[in-house]
Parts: sequence; C-alpha cells; structure tokens
Amino acid sequence: MHYVSALDKLAEQGNGQGIRAILGLHETVCSGAADGYARMAGKPAAVLLHLGPGLANGLTNLHNARRAGTPVVVIVGQMSTSHREDNPTWDPLLSMDIQAIASPVSALILSPKLIRQPPASTDGCIPSIKHAPPPTISSPSPTAGLSTQSASSYDLGHDIGAGMPSHWVFTSSLRDWLGGTQEVWDVLRGSAPASNVVHRSREEGGMEGGGQGSSGFVVVKDRSSVPNPGQQVDAHEPKVEVLVDQGNAGSCSRVVTLIVPHDLSWQVLQPDTLDAIPPNLSATSSQLPFPAGQRARMTTAAAPSAAADPDALATPGLGTAALTPSGPGADIFGGTPGAAEYVRACAAAMKAAPKGKVALFVGGEALLEKGGALRAAGLVAAATGAALVCGTNFARMDRGAGLPCPTRLPYFPQEALVELSKYEVLVIVDVPLPVAQFGYKDVPTQLVQLDEEAVWEFDTQAWGSGSAAVALGLLASELGAAQRVQPGVNCGGLFPPLSRPAMPLPGMRLSPPLMCTVIASMQPEGCVVVDESLTSGGAYWNASRGAPRFSHLTLTGGAIGSGPPMALGAAVACPKEQIINIQADGSAMYGLQALWTQARERTKVITVICANSTYAILKVECMRQRLPPAGPATRALTDLGQPALDWCALAQGMGVPSSKASTVQELASAMERGLKEAGPFLIEASLS
Repeated sequence: MHYVSALDKLAEQGNGQGIRAILGLHETVCSGAADGYARMAGKPAAVLLHLGPGLANGLTNLHNARRAGTPVVVIVGQMSTSHREDNPTWDPLLSMDIQAIASPVSALILSPKLIRQPPASTDGCIPSIKHAPPPTISSPSPTAGLSTQSASSYDLGHDIGAGMPSHWVFTSSLRDWLGGTQEVWDVLRGSAPASNVVHRSREEGGMEGGGQGSSGFVVVKDRSSVPNPGQQVDAHEPKVEVLVDQGNAGSCSRVVTLIVPHDLSWQVLQPDTLDAIPPNLSATSSQLPFPAGQRARMTTAAAPSAAADPDALATPGLGTAALTPSGPGADIFGGTPGAAEYVRACAAAMKAAPKGKVALFVGGEALLEKGGALRAAGLVAAATGAALVCGTNFARMDRGAGLPCPTRLPYFPQEALVELSKYEVLVIVDVPLPVAQFGYKDVPTQLVQLDEEAVWEFDTQAWGSGSAAVALGLLASELGAAQRVQPGVNCGGLFPPLSRPAMPLPGMRLSPPLMCTVIASMQPEGCVVVDESLTSGGAYWNASRGAPRFSHLTLTGGAIGSGPPMALGAAVACPKEQIINIQADGSAMYGLQALWTQARERTKVITVICANSTYAILKVECMRQRLPPAGPATRALTDLGQPALDWCALAQGMGVPSSKASTVQELASAMERGLKEAGPFLIEASLS
C-alpha cells in the first residue's frame, strides 16, 4: 500500500504527464491488459501484484506476453525481510518463493534487500549510466492493477523506485560493465537480450568479490543526493542491494520482474527529490560476437545505438527507393562480418530455387506496417515468387487493403508439415523455427524438415526495434524488388485491394463462417481485432483480407483467457480506435472480470461471444487422435450448456450493455449499435 500511496504523487495529469491508475479485479486481467497495451503502444506496460499468490494468478497472461515478446514490468510485493528470514520456523500465510514463480516468464528478476554496508562485490564508485526512457505502466490496486504514464522525464530506476522515498544509485565492480537502468530498459524494448545484463559467471568475467554466478549488476539506494560518476559512496548510510538474475524464460521474453520487500517502504525514511537525477549520464552499447559456423544464420555483432530512430531505419515507402547496403540499414549490420555476403547469398538462393519452392516465413516486427518491414517482405516475396507465410499465433499483424497478406500456417502440425514440405528454400525473419504445439504420435516436433543449408535465418531479436525492416530492406534491395514489383498490379495477389465481403442474407441462422463474414464486412478502418475465437473464427482470416486497414492480435502462448484483458489493454493504448474482441465462450470465462474494468474505464470494446456452449477444440482433439466415442465423462468435461451461460446477464451485471444475436440481421444490428456506443458493448452470438 506504500507503493499505491506513492502513485498518488504521480497521478496522471491533464497534459499527458504522470501515471494513470487502472484497477483490475483479477491478476490475469491486469497481466493480459499490460500485454495488450504494450502490443499496441509499442512501449512497456507494468502490473502491480500482491505477493506470490498474486503473481501466480497473473502467470497465464504473462506467459502469453513472454511468447509475444511484449515488454512488461511486473512489480510484486514481498514480505518484509525480518518477517521472512529472522526465524526459519516462521511460515507466514502468504509466503512463497516468488523468484521461482517469476523465473519461467521473466527475462530479468530484480530482488532488492536492505543492507547497512556496501556489498562485497562493489568498490564504492558510481559508473556512468544512460538516462533511460520510461516504462509506461505501473499499478495501484491492493491486489492487482494497471496504470499508464506518458511522461518522458523519468528513467526506469526512477519509476521502479517511485514508491520509495529516495534515489537509485548504481554501483559495479566492473569498469567495463554497464549495470544500470539502460541495460534493463534495453531488454524491455528488445534491443538487448537478458544475457547481456546478467554476468555469466565469476570465471567468465562475472562479478568480483564473491558475487553469485547468476547475479548481475547491483543497485544501491542511498538517502544522500545522487553522486556524480566516480564519486565515493558513503559506506555508513543505509542502502538497498538489488541483485539482478536472469530468468529461464528464454530469449524471446521481455518481461522484467521487480520483487519489492515491504520493509523498504519504511526503513529508508529521508525523502529526496527524484527530479535531481542527472539527465546527462551516458553509456555505450554492449557488443556480442558474431557466431562462427556454417549454419545459415545472421545474428547481432553490435546492438544499434539507443539514439537510432526506428522509423529512419527503412526508406519511406520502399516503393521508389529501397534500402541499400550503403544506406541507413548498413549502420546496424555494418559491424557484422559477412553480413553483406550473407544477404547476397540468401538472395541468390531464392532466385535459384524452382518456381513455387521458396517460402519467406515472417513474424515479430516483420508483420508491422510501421518502419516498412511488412511492405518489404511483400516486395521480396512478389519479386521472387516466394510464398509469404506467417505463424498461427502472432503477437500483432497489420492487415487489410494494400498490405501484404501472408498465408497463415495451419494450427494442427499434420497440415503445417504438408504446407512446409512444399518448399526447398526457407527464409526466416524475426520468428523462431515453427514447432508443433503438442506432441502427437508419429508426428515430428520440428515442422521444418529441410537441411540446414536450405534454411536462411535472420535472427533480429538482439538488434532491437527496426532491425527486421533493415534486414528485409537489404534483401529487397539485393533483389531489386522495389523496381520490379508494383503492389496491386504485378504482385501475385500479395497486396489485396480494398474489398469487403458481401453481407449474407439477413435471415440466415448464424454459423461461425457467417459470424466472421458479418464482422469483417462491418469493422471500421483503424480498428484493433483481438482474436481469441479459437474454433469459431477460422473463416475470419480470409474474410478480412481486403478490409480497411486494421491491427490483428492473437493468442501467442496458447494459454486461453487472454481476449477480454488484452482488448482492455489495447483500448487503453488506442483510446480513439474501435476494439473488436472475437471471443470463444469457454475461454471468456477465464478473464470475465475484464468487462468490469472496460465499463469503469469507458473503453470502446465490442466483445462478440462465440456462444456454442462447448469446448469445441477438445472435441476436435479427441476426433483427430481417434479416441473412442464420447462417454459421460468426456461429455461432462467438454459441455458448457448445463447450466447455460447467460452472457447478456453477466455483462449487464458488470455494467456493460449487451445484445443477443442468432441471425445475420440480428448480428449486423448489434454490431451497428456497438459501434455507436461510447463505451464497451457485448454481443452474444448464438452459433449453430
């Protein structure tokens, strides 16, 4: 509650400064909303959670955020140090191993602890650090919550220390190590992997003086004014040691978890002015070696400068002037040995392959219009005759008229294997090699069965924002794609024109395909579609191919229950745009409380419930695995009809107006009403 109280001092201002406090009634709502916010805003979100059980409740959507590569700051309260450690026989009711719970989803875990003497691994000096940009979201609920800020005057150390009454000061025993706010921020924004922040081990050049091998830089919180770089720290003042550990979430995660013991709220008493943090601290970027070996894979050799403008990394439009190795993109890849040769060799392999035997498999930023990556991917595919392919579960794709429309890899691995077996050359940009979501008898986990020499992998994660556009731009330049391809004319249909699907006959009973057609025919330009339709939404992909431009978000981690929370976060990030949540009924119950927050915040969200009263995906799995006909137990565990869920009553109980629809006309009328609402609206679409 000290942290919540501190947020009052940083409340959102009318001028767009400060922090917006948003309450969620369950932690999964908060973590899902933070995910949705960051996917659309392009900057970090944060959640404030209560102890280990609160974090555990939020793990489902933190898992989805991890899979999406979404930057999220997770602030978790912890029992006070003495309450947990003074007597090993004590076992406070809510005490848990928070670090163990956080590790599977976190890139970094920050663990503060009050100390009276400087840590053994520091030498008392303050190195230079960069004044970092702010994270975007924090939260004010006693148990869980969400809030936003747009101020540019704070750094990450400022924000995570906002609930404590004095400065963050960074110390390190390594003169060549950047152990400060900039490093954590680089992980959040995707311009550096977590392994850059955390020292490997003492033998490999890690922390000196007895630091643990998994621990990274040390943060010291001091009551005195912030010292200048190189100034000695007073060894007699109370300080907070913050060990930074690398989680085991894998390289895709951009989740940073801060575990804050309660006693830090009262033991450091002297308040200081956070604005006194020097704005001109500086640091140089970390560097990673270019890997040796024969594998067709290009990774980072030098992370791009923090000052680089992602929008400047691609030539505007790519229609008249594509990126060249001597252009702005060369500054990023220029330090990589063999980068130009790699691009030329990849282009040559694409041109040499037989017609119809090349696929360009894209994900991440290669699916976004901003920066030119998506357009460049379409030009490369059209110029070579390659199939443009994306995964089933993408974090965000900008879609609609005039934008490249990839082939979506089938959900089930058997069909995905058939699709990928068509190709002899596979170029992969900003996405891992596809694997089966589940293991099946006689079905390989790895869906790409090509030899390594036939797979050209552009791993852009460590390069940071804008690098997918640079890689694709360089490839387009090598192929002369911008000069050879005119979107909408000789593009092989990859750039669809504006074309809404025809509205079905009004009296027709709703089926999943008809529901998708009605939504695609009515969705407004610039809307955000949050798609957790699962089995009911299969027809939406093709139906919306030529719709006015929109953003499409999906369930990235396979952990159901993300739709309504993600729609809430997207609405906070894009308050002027219409959000449409196409939502399976069973998984909607996982985060139903999001409707209450949608109503409280007056968000423009239309939730279309695909009401088929069953866990249809489980029935499909039973059929595909040739299990015996459903018996009473199977029916009991897959049926949602006894008692029937009354979605309109549930919505109205949380302050959301609603309507039922069982025909095309009723759904069209309900959509029209929802589009006129100033706040949220729910439609129960009864599907037959």
